[in-house]
Amino acid sequence: MVLTPGCWPGWIGLIVFLGLAIFYIAWAWGKFPISAYIAISGPLALIGLLFGIHMTINRQKVL
Repeated sequence: MVLTPGCWPGWIGLIVFLGLAIFYIAWAWGKFPISAYIAISGPLALIGLLFGIHMTINRQKVL
């Protein structure tokens, strides 16, 4: 896979948002009910996944 300048924001968003979601769950595990993890980490993970989906769609257009 060739990394073009246009795909860097997608990779950064994917790694940062998914990383934040995983970090929060690891850091706060056992301190709150499961609904708190879903409410805080869920949107972060969703945004990260949307970055990944956007990269996949754009890569198919370029190829």
